[in-house]
Amino acid sequence: MLVVIPYNSEYGFLVTHLRALARQDFHEFDVIIVMEFGADATPIKKFLSAAKFDFSTIVVKRTECTGSAGAYFLGQKYALDNGYSCAVCADADCVPESRSLLRHLYSRKAFGFVSATMYAVRKGTRLRLTDPSVNHYSLFSREAMERFGLYFAPLFYYAEDGEYRERVALPRIFVPDAVTHPFKIDDALVRQDRSWYTLLNSVQFLRRPHMLYPYLVFFLFLTSAYLVFLQKDLRRLASLSLSMLLRYEYGKPALRRLKTEWSSVLYDDALPAEEKFARVNFENEKYASSDKRGKLVLATASSLGFFRKNVCMDGTISLTYTVFASMLARLAYTKMPGGSYLLLCDNRNPVFHAAKLVFFPLVFAAMLIVAVPLYLSVRLIRKPVTLGYGISQVKKVKMVD
Repeated sequence: MLVVIPYNSEYGFLVTHLRALARQDFHEFDVIIVMEFGADATPIKKFLSAAKFDFSTIVVKRTECTGSAGAYFLGQKYALDNGYSCAVCADADCVPESRSLLRHLYSRKAFGFVSATMYAVRKGTRLRLTDPSVNHYSLFSREAMERFGLYFAPLFYYAEDGEYRERVALPRIFVPDAVTHPFKIDDALVRQDRSWYTLLNSVQFLRRPHMLYPYLVFFLFLTSAYLVFLQKDLRRLASLSLSMLLRYEYGKPALRRLKTEWSSVLYDDALPAEEKFARVNFENEKYASSDKRGKLVLATASSLGFFRKNVCMDGTISLTYTVFASMLARLAYTKMPGGSYLLLCDNRNPVFHAAKLVFFPLVFAAMLIVAVPLYLSVRLIRKPVTLGYGISQVKKVKMVD
């Protein structure tokens, strides 16, 4: 068994993770740490030299930036190249709690797709996820990887776990052993460009219609809202994202194109002094539900109180929440990394605000009528074949001692 751990800069988490693996009551496994291009390998090598674990550890350094999707692809390919019977995908900051986790995963490898019980943890609060990401300690047998292929490396970041989860058409078996993952406000979700990138990757690679259509409608709802209510940088971002959706762009090139220099960023002491702002902190504990409809209801209900008010959102990972606030508020900012605030909307003119509220449903309806059939047509023609991805690249199999 090979445990695949991507690594960028999570040194503290990685040390904790490896020590948890050393406490396992089953050591018939190797670990491969796939370092991102640009990450410093020196502290990891020093730690491994001093630790002298009972399991073998392979440290590889990528020659270019390939993201988490590229790391898992490389790890799975190494497993197939070198005769392992299964590979386990595990984020560096996803730590085993149970000493019997790997033994129980390995004992069920005949099922092909086996996952740990996953808990998201923040400030001492534990939330059990009913359908966790496959990169939070999921085992894939050799037969499953040869049948369904490897992680789709071109996805780079975000949605690669969801795409692989849909592609591996096997019943998912859970073991009771727990792993924990820190659940935090992620700058990537607060940053609007990374949020759009995440949504873009997700919509492009969803397979199941009952998931694809809600995500697509949500994407177009956000696009319509951005174009009607939000400020110019964000309107440009939404327009660019829509064009990329219709051209079927994703992955690293999409991330490069969506990087934005904001022209409407202010710092806390530069917010308009004459305005009185309601401070909102929509923390993760309130939003970390596995019920997506529940999140939407919560975001809608919470934002209704913003109507014609001035709002500063100091903590939120909810893109929906920021959009509803922008539709209803008189003036809205959201906090960005580094302590700055990004202007979301300026609805100070009540006549223009009323016109926007009337105009928005028409824009959204037009978007659905035009963009949905166009997107579905492009998707049929351009959608990449991920089933079996990477298997042709495994040239030979050699056994390792």
